[in-house]
Amino acid sequence: MKKTLTFVLAMVMLASSVMTSCSDATDNAGTSPDASTVTTSPEAGAEEAETEPPQTFYTMSDLPSDLNLNGYEVTFSLEEGGNGALTERSVWVEEDTGDVVDSAVYQRNLNIMEGLNCKLSITSIGGSGTATGAIRTQVQAGTDDIQIGGLYQYYGTGIAAENLIFNLANAELFPYNDFERDYWGVQYIDDLSYKGSNFFVTGPMALRYTGGVYVTYINSNKWLEFYPEQNIYDIVRDGKWTLDKMYEYANGAYIDKNGDGNVDANDFFGNVISCEDPMDGMAAAANVKWSEKDEEGNIVLTLNNEHTVSFYEKLYNIMYNGQGTWLATSDDNVTSMNMFAACQSLMAVNKMYQAEVFFRDMSDNYAILPPPMLDENQEFYNSCIHDSCTIYCVPITVSNTTGVSAVLEALAAESARLVSPAYYEQALKVKYTRDSDAGDMIDLIYSHISTDFAFLYSSALSNMAHIFRTNISSKNEGLASSIAKQEKAWNKVLDRFVQKLDEVADKQG
Repeated sequence: MKKTLTFVLAMVMLASSVMTSCSDATDNAGTSPDASTVTTSPEAGAEEAETEPPQTFYTMSDLPSDLNLNGYEVTFSLEEGGNGALTERSVWVEEDTGDVVDSAVYQRNLNIMEGLNCKLSITSIGGSGTATGAIRTQVQAGTDDIQIGGLYQYYGTGIAAENLIFNLANAELFPYNDFERDYWGVQYIDDLSYKGSNFFVTGPMALRYTGGVYVTYINSNKWLEFYPEQNIYDIVRDGKWTLDKMYEYANGAYIDKNGDGNVDANDFFGNVISCEDPMDGMAAAANVKWSEKDEEGNIVLTLNNEHTVSFYEKLYNIMYNGQGTWLATSDDNVTSMNMFAACQSLMAVNKMYQAEVFFRDMSDNYAILPPPMLDENQEFYNSCIHDSCTIYCVPITVSNTTGVSAVLEALAAESARLVSPAYYEQALKVKYTRDSDAGDMIDLIYSHISTDFAFLYSSALSNMAHIFRTNISSKNEGLASSIAKQEKAWNKVLDRFVQKLDEVADKQG
């Protein structure tokens, strides 16, 4: 059933906290000037109002202030990943629930519909691959039912080679979009692009973009029990949070709880992790690159090097040498997150948004750190975004691309103004964390986020991004030989795929 939100609904005004960082308020507590020293003259207030007009999505973008879409309805088909309805919440909330993020999304939509005189709606929310399939069906039928697809990145990127979606970099069709503005995921979009064609866009308007970043969770109570003289935050700030340190701390925290001499799921572990997607996150944290673009924009595969092998040796050591790490069942991280939430592990690597899903009732406090670096020679902490990141595209049967262009740009700008402060500053830094250092650590994590073309298009490239998952799950020590066996086939698949992208670019002009 289609759900439509129109501006005839009563306007719900957000509290000013949506635009104000709770962490900033805490940091500045006690520093406000005395009321008697504050200038409150009408003239001063009027001057300030003239020099600093309130921001809107119009002032943040190049959208014409008199733009009127005349009631045009933009319908989304969405593809939801597991563990939390973040894709749906990015686009749609039925009502202002009072939750800080839901309120921001609701208000954003109302602002856009009033400002552009349009309607927003969602027509379907399915699991992995469903929205991609809906676009394929629509194009085959030649209809214009869905204007924007919100796809699960891993399952969706392959359709770029099928001439099913527009090149959003076409300024004639999408005149209002400027993907260089910082309210878009500029680097992520660039990595998704190929030789000037942008078939997908994303950024902070997608909660799975912001919340899908990999982090290390630490049980703060247990840390004080095992390592009372070591400040974990100082270890991170001193550039010493590495894969070797993870191995050391994990093994130092193992306890055979029932004393039976067997390592099993009932024990306490230094580290609990699934051999699914967290392997990707740990590779990115060690600055492993699946591919690079050369000066001409060609994709060059880059896994086959000593750096990759060095990372894998350390990863394998953590997973299998010693008793500190429990490799949990492959069940979309549910077992590993439940074990950590039950205070059965010192640490766990997973996505940022998992805190909201699994840790609401956790009895112990927890800290959030970056994933560990390869070694102390690494220049900075790095992370990547889980491959369920929501990416947006427009089917080639859509007739009013100008209207869609305006809605996309307004959503991105207004999300940066309302939704990002609510999600990043209040939900991630305050609501889903347990200590005062969390804000600094989260800023550190988000200071370096990387990805690359081969990782983003992995499902179309023989799943090459999953090489660490498959080799860890099969307990294969020889990664170099595994890469060597597959590299030739990867390059052939890549050549065929980019050839198809070239053909699509030629067809669309």
